[in-house]
Amino acid sequence: MTKPRPTKKDMEKIHPQIPEAYDQMLQGRISRREFLHLSTLLGMSAVAAACAGPATEPPPEDTPGVA
Repeated sequence: MTKPRPTKKDMEKIHPQIPEAYDQMLQGRISRREFLHLSTLLGMSAVAAACAGPATEPPPEDTPGVA
């Protein structure tokens, strides 16, 4: 089952600055944490903001030194 992701158009309906912050996050200019903070301050729900961020992959299970 895939998570529904909000589109930039959906983000813009909430506040026009959210898509700009999303682009900055994708470019590495702000962290994912900063994006979540800013988008929730501007009215986006925390769940929707978390779904908008890029997914992080867990480290492979056979990585040496990772418990």
